[in-house]
Amino acid sequence: MKVLNYIAISLLLAGTGVLLHYSGGFQLPTASRDQVAQREDKRPQKPLQRLVQHAREEGRSEVVLPSVIDLQTGVTSMAQILSEYSILRIKVKDTHVSVADGDIKTWYKLEVLEEILRQNEVDDRPLPENIPAQLLPLLDSEVLHVQTGGVTSINGIRVIQPPPVNQYTLKRGQDYLIASYLECGGKLLFPAAGVDGVFAISDSILTPLAKRDREFVREVEWVYGNHLDRLRTDMRLRRGREK
Repeated sequence: MKVLNYIAISLLLAGTGVLLHYSGGFQLPTASRDQVAQREDKRPQKPLQRLVQHAREEGRSEVVLPSVIDLQTGVTSMAQILSEYSILRIKVKDTHVSVADGDIKTWYKLEVLEEILRQNEVDDRPLPENIPAQLLPLLDSEVLHVQTGGVTSINGIRVIQPPPVNQYTLKRGQDYLIASYLECGGKLLFPAAGVDGVFAISDSILTPLAKRDREFVREVEWVYGNHLDRLRTDMRLRRGREK
């Protein structure tokens, strides 16, 4: 089974000030796959410290980090989701912003309201050590999701890192449908198709967070009419045929 690893590789492009955020849809060596599990330094990274110090010296109260570009995962069809991934209905329970590896990370604690489709295999690796303690422990119905970007305060300076281009922000109180890849015993969630596989839910209607001209978004509209009940029924029928 091909494993989706949602690896954030931030490369500072020479002379551009633009960060490259890569989401890979292929298996990498273990050391690379576990980058997300590296221990978070309790102090801001030195380049970020210097930016904050310069802002203080110049009398500024805010620092904006470079923009981030988010590449696609390579998952563009429902057939790929059905064969390898999960589909979950979730809601945000809590969030926490941290600084790790020179980036700002926004962590989400999500409540799984419904498991519409579950991938065949989920690894049993332990959760990363850099998870904010404020989000632990996790209940049986809870999972974690992390994104690059967010807003925090360091030494009294407001530091902003925009979310990746084509990325999304999950809002409290809103139900979402997410095509997902689960790791760490099902407790760590990565979006299988990036923003293309994320839909807000209102009265069973699916509203894509991505542009409607995206291939996966168009397929959900064509096949299911952007209706959660139709998608849910199709998943149940498929599970019944597999038994």
